[in-house]
Amino acid sequence: GRDDQAPAVAEPPAGGGRWAHGRTVATSKEIDAELKQDGSEIGPGCRATVLFHEPGFDTVLIMLEPAARGKPSELTEVNSSDFDMLYFVQEAEEGKVEFELAEPRGGPRSQRLQQGSEVVAYAGASYTVRNLSRSTNAKLVAVVPHL
Repeated sequence: GRDDQAPAVAEPPAGGGRWAHGRTVATSKEIDAELKQDGSEIGPGCRATVLFHEPGFDTVLIMLEPAARGKPSELTEVNSSDFDMLYFVQEAEEGKVEFELAEPRGGPRSQRLQQGSEVVAYAGASYTVRNLSRSTNAKLVAVVPHL
């Protein structure tokens, strides 16, 4: 038979970790549902949800919708922390994610990314991530270190 009792809720580890949504695993079904919520929109065609919040870092999934009316969806930020941030391209149309980094000591540097690519947004740098695809969402996982 099936056990109808609710599972025990996991407690954060003794070291002080704080799991986003009380989870230790973020399933694609949960993430997709969170990205559909009103509060997940962080800009036109751009949504985000916190996967995990830990003492030394956060992880965030960012989804950029396909280009609409010829204009790509994009995320532009300044990494105002003292730490470099990492971005991992989880899903994307081949060569249709553009990462543009304005280096602190030079001009902008632009490169095309594909699924599985990793990029660094240096501490203090201004950067933009764009989805140039007309048909496919781009999903990136950001690792944001903090004290």
